[in-house]
Amino acid sequence: MEGGKHEIPLPKKGLNALRMNMVKAYFRVLLLILCLTLAVSSPAFAITTVKGQYLNNAVFLSHNYVKYTSFVNLVPDLADKMNTTYKVNYLFPNTGQLTSTGTIADASTELAQVKAFLNAIKTFEEAHGVHFNVVAWLNADSTTVDVTNTTVRSTIVNESKKLTSTTITGSYVSRATRAFDGVMLDLEPSGNDDTRYNAYKQLMIDIKNGIGSGKLTGVAAHQYGSGSVWSWSSTYYYYMARNVDLLVGMTYDSGSTSGSAYQAWMQQQATDILHAVSGQTWSNDANHPAPTNGVKVFIGQPAYPSKPSAGHDAAFEAMNYGLSGLDAGITALKNDTIDNSENWFNGAAVYLHTDGTGTDNYASWSTDWWQFGHYWLGSW
Repeated sequence: MEGGKHEIPLPKKGLNALRMNMVKAYFRVLLLILCLTLAVSSPAFAITTVKGQYLNNAVFLSHNYVKYTSFVNLVPDLADKMNTTYKVNYLFPNTGQLTSTGTIADASTELAQVKAFLNAIKTFEEAHGVHFNVVAWLNADSTTVDVTNTTVRSTIVNESKKLTSTTITGSYVSRATRAFDGVMLDLEPSGNDDTRYNAYKQLMIDIKNGIGSGKLTGVAAHQYGSGSVWSWSSTYYYYMARNVDLLVGMTYDSGSTSGSAYQAWMQQQATDILHAVSGQTWSNDANHPAPTNGVKVFIGQPAYPSKPSAGHDAAFEAMNYGLSGLDAGITALKNDTIDNSENWFNGAAVYLHTDGTGTDNYASWSTDWWQFGHYWLGSW
């Protein structure tokens, strides 16, 4: 007793009740935390598809678009469909084959309509207030084009400049209303050879330095795998991704003998490629941090004639199965709250579009593109 005040102790029964209420409150907090954890990780809250979520897709276009007037005349309809219906804003027209010296073969005839093609694209862009990323796609046979040769690499850089500038001396697109937005190389084969691969990577660095930071560089990469010149390992994907703006996996020629097999293969390819690019293959250890250059990854979708010698059967390697596999792969990555590899995925890339009729067994508006709209965009 102090200062005339009495401290009245709680009755034992009241003290026990207070303690019980505190224990109950504690367990309520634990239960709430548990419920929130389950809400995030439980399959009941997982997404089941990514259809319609990726609206910046790509298409490889036939070389005919830069060579023949009849194909230039198709550009307005092509651009309209790509822009409004199929959500494709990356166009990769085939701009030629590189010779052993690194120049574009027979450029005067093979690029006869390249300016008219670019002008037609620009006209559509201005009329509709849109912008396509038009990237010149160049092919090279690695058995004749030696990218370890510095002179050859320098020549390829100069050719790239002449496609991406309307004012440079010798420009292939001089006086056109727009130039190409970048250059994509497809060097085949380019796997299972570190010397060639490192030279290829250096070439892409040189091209970027040559055409400038405002232009895009890209590589069409082999399917994921190891031990073959026709496949790229995790290491190849990881280090190339850090040195280009666009990376397209050529995820076909799988040898699949059923649609379900190709669908499963595609799902695994998408997962492995994105794991490699993001560095997740190595759990982003000190030697494999996530890329910070903004690289965008596209996963290829086949729309071309069967080629048994290359392991491509168009009955099984078709967009309905391929896109379903891609959807499953990206969906699973999104549902993984720890793995963020999907952040580097930009969209699907269709190979190959010619006139859209399908009579040549390339992409058809009525079949392949219908499947694209259904299985990827969820439009119908």
